[in-house]
Formats: sequence, structure tokens, C-alpha cells
Amino acid sequence: MSRHRKLISNAISFLCVLGMADAGYLTIAHYRELQLPGCSVESCGKVLTHFWSHPSVTVLGWTTPALPTSLYGFVFYAMTFLALGWNVSPRWLLFLTTPACGIHLFFVYVQAFIIHAFCTYCLVSAGLTTLVWLLSFALYRASK
Repeated sequence: MSRHRKLISNAISFLCVLGMADAGYLTIAHYRELQLPGCSVESCGKVLTHFWSHPSVTVLGWTTPALPTSLYGFVFYAMTFLALGWNVSPRWLLFLTTPACGIHLFFVYVQAFIIHAFCTYCLVSAGLTTLVWLLSFALYRASK
């Protein structure tokens, strides 16, 4: 692996660790019903208690548990981190990160236009996911 590709991979790994910390903290805060420092009830509280923060879906009569979306974010960061350790191809890494970036952009839209409030921790996660996607794209381009 070239020095440039190694540097990009290390940056993605670092961002994934930050993302796991952020999403893990949000998940723990959800289950323990903690007030997040730096967030007011009007912003984070409104976002984190809204339906979109822990949706449950009924499919064929079976209802999924209302898991916090931050848990899915944690799983994304962990999978990306593990994928780098397993030396998956940059194409697969881009395949993994593209939908996650789109989903995070959708949740920023939900905060802005449906909930009308912003959660700082959620925006940090969206920013980290976007950076991971951009670096995954750069890694893909560097591998060609």
C-alpha cells in the first residue's frame, strides 16, 4: 500500500473511532435518559425524543424494536473500522460509506425541516460520516 493510501486509511480509522465514541455516547444517553452537556432541551432534547430518533417499523405484522438511530451509526463506524483492518477493496469501502452518508444527510434534513431543531452530537456524527465518505472516495480514486 502506498504512503498516500496508508495516510487516508489511517485518517478514516481515526474518524471512525471518533464516530464510535459519539454514536456510542448518544446510544448510552438514550438508554439512560441522560441530559447531554452542551445541548438544551429545545435542541438535542427535541431531536433525541422525536420519532425519527428511535423509529419502530412494522413489517408483515412484526414490529421492530425502537432502537436509537445512534446505535446504527455506531454499527456503521465499527464496520468501516473493521473493513479497513481486513484490507477490503476501496470499492467495497465506498459501497459501505455511500449509503451511510446519504442517510446522515437525510437525518440532517429531518432535523432542519421536520423537527425544526438540531442536535450538536448528531451533526458531529453527520460531519464525521461525510468526511469518512469523502476519504473513502479519495482512497478509491488513489487505488485506480
